[in-house]
Amino acid sequence: MPHVPGHELAGVVEAVGKDVTNWKVGDKVTVSFICGCGSCSECHAGHQQVCLHQEQPGFTHWGSFAEYVALHQADLNLVALPESMEFATAASLGCRFATSFRAVIGQGRVSAGHWVAVHGYGGVGLSAVMIAAAAGANVIGVDLDPAKLDLARELGAVAVIDGREADVPAAIRDTARGGAHVSLDALGHRL
Repeated sequence: MPHVPGHELAGVVEAVGKDVTNWKVGDKVTVSFICGCGSCSECHAGHQQVCLHQEQPGFTHWGSFAEYVALHQADLNLVALPESMEFATAASLGCRFATSFRAVIGQGRVSAGHWVAVHGYGGVGLSAVMIAAAAGANVIGVDLDPAKLDLARELGAVAVIDGREADVPAAIRDTARGGAHVSLDALGHRL
């Protein structure tokens, strides 16, 4: 203490350090939840999300609820934003979208034609639906809230299952004609 939390952020560059070459004051940017060091084996392999010396705004140093946030290795970690993108939308990309992308594409290796069951529709689950659908997968949405299931359909789910009313494993097997290639738990709760 004192500490300022907040791991999702987007904003305008207010100052740059002497070693920063890709950014200038006034640039509109966001950053991943995990900032890589740029020097370890994971960063060299393109896996900054699991950097051996990672820094995390809001955890290792002051985060997005602070007036200013210092971000190390800016040339590696910052991402330019289009002028038309709202800061709140951009901030969601650094944690929930990055987490979902690594789960769906990096670990699940989802591609066109796969069946993907996504359980739970908070930020990570809804991001997973969009990413899997964009990859050409058939997404089956599972949740307990009908409104969230409707939103999952709007975002690309081809089928939805209400976990309060169905035998979820059987419904997934029936829908996917045998079962899902990938199942993603974005809920952390037994349905």
